[in-house]
Amino acid sequence: MSIKKNMYSIMISIFISCDIPGILIIQNNSGAKASYKMYVKKSYAKDVFDSGFQLDIDRSFELIELDDKEKVQYVYGLGMRWTNRRVKAFCSNLDSIKIVTKQDTLVISDQRELQKFFKKRRKYVSRNLVEIEIQ
Repeated sequence: MSIKKNMYSIMISIFISCDIPGILIIQNNSGAKASYKMYVKKSYAKDVFDSGFQLDIDRSFELIELDDKEKVQYVYGLGMRWTNRRVKAFCSNLDSIKIVTKQDTLVISDQRELQKFFKKRRKYVSRNLVEIEIQ
Protein backbone atom coordinates (compact mmCIF):
# COMPACT_ATOMS: atom_id res chain seq x y z
CA MET A 1 0.00 0.00 0.00
CA SER A 2 2.79 2.46 0.84
CA ILE A 3 4.43 1.81 -2.54
CA LYS A 4 1.21 2.83 -4.30
CA LYS A 5 0.97 5.98 -2.17
CA ASN A 6 4.58 6.87 -2.95
CA MET A 7 4.09 6.29 -6.68
CA TYR A 8 0.91 8.35 -6.61
CA SER A 9 2.72 11.19 -4.83
CA ILE A 10 5.61 11.08 -7.31
CA MET A 11 3.25 11.12 -10.30
CA ILE A 12 1.26 14.07 -8.89
CA SER A 13 4.51 15.97 -8.16
CA ILE A 14 5.76 15.44 -11.71
CA PHE A 15 2.44 16.48 -13.21
CA ILE A 16 2.18 19.64 -11.10
CA SER A 17 5.83 20.62 -11.57
CA CYS A 18 5.35 20.84 -15.35
CA ASP A 19 2.75 23.57 -14.97
CA ILE A 20 4.52 26.32 -13.09
CA PRO A 21 2.79 29.70 -13.24
CA GLY A 22 3.95 32.69 -15.28
CA ILE A 23 4.65 35.55 -12.91
CA LEU A 24 5.24 39.30 -13.22
CA ILE A 25 6.87 40.85 -10.12
CA ILE A 26 7.20 44.59 -9.58
CA GLN A 27 9.57 45.56 -6.74
CA ASN A 28 10.20 49.11 -5.54
CA ASN A 29 13.77 49.72 -4.35
CA SER A 30 13.86 53.44 -5.11
CA GLY A 31 14.04 54.66 -1.51
CA ALA A 32 10.62 56.36 -1.74
CA LYS A 33 7.10 55.82 -3.08
CA ALA A 34 6.88 54.86 -6.74
CA SER A 35 4.21 53.96 -9.26
CA TYR A 36 3.98 51.58 -12.19
CA LYS A 37 1.30 52.31 -14.73
CA MET A 38 0.43 49.92 -17.55
CA TYR A 39 -1.73 51.49 -20.26
CA VAL A 40 -3.79 48.77 -21.93
CA LYS A 41 -5.08 49.21 -25.47
CA LYS A 42 -8.78 50.08 -25.42
CA SER A 43 -9.66 47.17 -27.74
CA TYR A 44 -7.98 44.73 -25.34
CA ALA A 45 -9.60 46.36 -22.30
CA LYS A 46 -13.00 45.91 -23.97
CA ASP A 47 -12.29 42.21 -24.61
CA VAL A 48 -11.24 41.72 -20.99
CA PHE A 49 -14.34 43.55 -19.77
CA ASP A 50 -16.60 41.51 -22.06
CA SER A 51 -15.09 38.29 -20.70
CA GLY A 52 -16.32 39.10 -17.20
CA PHE A 53 -13.39 40.90 -15.58
CA GLN A 54 -14.07 44.21 -13.87
CA LEU A 55 -11.87 46.68 -15.75
CA ASP A 56 -12.78 50.33 -16.27
CA ILE A 57 -12.66 50.77 -20.06
CA ASP A 58 -12.48 54.55 -19.81
CA ARG A 59 -9.41 54.27 -17.63
CA SER A 60 -7.77 51.40 -19.52
CA PHE A 61 -4.72 51.30 -17.32
CA GLU A 62 -3.48 49.41 -14.31
CA LEU A 63 -1.94 51.62 -11.62
CA ILE A 64 0.25 50.11 -8.97
CA GLU A 65 1.53 52.40 -6.23
CA LEU A 66 4.32 50.95 -4.13
CA ASP A 67 5.99 52.04 -0.94
CA ASP A 68 9.76 51.60 -0.70
CA LYS A 69 10.71 47.89 -0.53
CA GLU A 70 7.15 46.88 -1.42
CA LYS A 71 6.61 44.14 -3.95
CA VAL A 72 3.52 43.11 -5.91
CA GLN A 73 3.15 40.04 -8.06
CA TYR A 74 0.74 38.98 -10.79
CA VAL A 75 0.25 35.30 -11.56
CA TYR A 76 -0.75 34.79 -15.20
CA GLY A 77 -1.65 31.11 -15.13
CA LEU A 78 -0.19 27.66 -15.21
CA GLY A 79 2.18 26.75 -17.99
CA MET A 80 2.74 30.39 -18.99
CA ARG A 81 6.29 31.15 -20.10
CA TRP A 82 7.67 34.56 -21.07
CA THR A 83 8.90 33.30 -24.44
CA ASN A 84 9.69 35.80 -27.21
CA ARG A 85 6.30 35.11 -28.75
CA ARG A 86 4.45 35.53 -25.44
CA VAL A 87 6.29 38.79 -24.67
CA LYS A 88 5.36 40.10 -28.12
CA ALA A 89 1.70 39.14 -27.60
CA PHE A 90 1.65 40.66 -24.10
CA CYS A 91 3.20 43.92 -25.32
CA SER A 92 0.85 44.09 -28.33
CA ASN A 93 -1.98 44.67 -25.82
CA LEU A 94 -0.17 47.63 -24.24
CA ASP A 95 -0.05 51.23 -25.40
CA SER A 96 2.73 52.05 -22.92
CA ILE A 97 4.10 51.65 -19.45
CA LYS A 98 5.07 54.47 -17.12
CA ILE A 99 7.30 54.19 -14.04
CA VAL A 100 7.38 57.22 -11.76
CA THR A 101 9.82 57.69 -8.88
CA LYS A 102 10.80 60.71 -6.82
CA GLN A 103 13.86 61.21 -9.05
CA ASP A 104 12.69 60.15 -12.51
CA THR A 105 9.90 59.18 -14.87
CA LEU A 106 10.28 56.46 -17.50
CA VAL A 107 7.71 56.09 -20.30
CA ILE A 108 7.98 53.35 -22.92
CA SER A 109 5.45 53.32 -25.75
CA ASP A 110 7.37 51.91 -28.71
CA GLN A 111 6.50 48.22 -29.23
CA ARG A 112 10.10 47.16 -29.82
CA GLU A 113 11.25 49.00 -26.69
CA LEU A 114 8.43 47.46 -24.63
CA GLN A 115 9.44 44.00 -25.80
CA LYS A 116 13.11 44.66 -25.00
CA PHE A 117 12.12 45.97 -21.56
CA PHE A 118 10.24 42.77 -20.66
CA LYS A 119 12.70 40.37 -22.32
CA LYS A 120 15.62 41.91 -20.43
CA ARG A 121 13.86 41.20 -17.12
CA ARG A 122 13.07 37.52 -17.67
CA LYS A 123 14.43 35.17 -15.03
CA TYR A 124 15.32 31.49 -14.90
CA VAL A 125 15.82 29.04 -17.70
CA SER A 126 12.09 28.28 -17.71
CA ARG A 127 11.36 31.99 -18.33
CA ASN A 128 8.32 31.84 -16.10
CA LEU A 129 9.22 35.05 -14.25
CA VAL A 130 9.61 38.68 -15.29
CA GLU A 131 10.92 40.90 -12.51
CA ILE A 132 10.74 44.69 -12.78
CA GLU A 133 12.87 46.41 -10.18
CA ILE A 134 12.17 50.12 -9.72
CA GLN A 135 15.32 51.94 -8.64
